[in-house]
Amino acid sequence: MKNQTYYKPFDLAQLFDRGMWSENSGVQSRMPAVDVEETEEAYRLLVDLPGVKKDAISISYKNGHLSIEAKREGCEENAAGWVCRERFTGSFQRNIYLSQSLKDDEISASLNDGVLEVHAPKQHQTKQISIN
Repeated sequence: MKNQTYYKPFDLAQLFDRGMWSENSGVQSRMPAVDVEETEEAYRLLVDLPGVKKDAISISYKNGHLSIEAKREGCEENAAGWVCRERFTGSFQRNIYLSQSLKDDEISASLNDGVLEVHAPKQHQTKQISIN
């Protein structure tokens, strides 16, 4: 089952209140922490994805929403010898609404030391207005 959460930039109360774990309809779901930085030229997102392989991450952009999907593989559920298992395995999806249109052909991402960095340049639309 996929966990899905929508966040709007600068809804700081929502970001800080949820902390590392979020409650979702009474069921604890584990979502990666996301930092969103905005400059005049672009958005920069940092997503904590420790233990997630690059091939298990998918990023898409549509209608102002940047979607990040990933799957963290784990050991067999019934593997013998486990005394405690707290690390999350499974799929999740984060949808982040960005208020500016983006240059979708220039969005880039890299994964280093368990942190996904997404660079999303803004689309500046300038319209000349003629004077009658």
